[in-house]
Amino acid sequence: MVITQNAPAYLHAIENIAAVLNLKTDDIFSVYSGKAGKCCCGCSGKHYVNPLRQKEAEAGRGYAYDAGQVSRAQVTRILGLLQADPGGCEVESNYVALTIGGRIYIAYTSR
Repeated sequence: MVITQNAPAYLHAIENIAAVLNLKTDDIFSVYSGKAGKCCCGCSGKHYVNPLRQKEAEAGRGYAYDAGQVSRAQVTRILGLLQADPGGCEVESNYVALTIGGRIYIAYTSR
């Protein structure tokens, strides 16, 4: 068996793909959709909180979210985009991100 110098990078890529494919809607704290290359504060896009994590999110924020900011449908939609191209995702300890065209999609797994 030949082991290449790139084996660790390939293994890391496979682990990242598996992490994206194994994500479930219930694992996601919140999502973001906005213009790529801009900040992700919400000025160039929208954040949505998973209704299952709404109380936790509000406690951390200190005030309630508007009804339009809480959406399981948006969480599911963005997760679907990420899982459609798991190899293109940036995977970090608390989020998964993917740029498609001029937009970035992020699923945060923790606050």
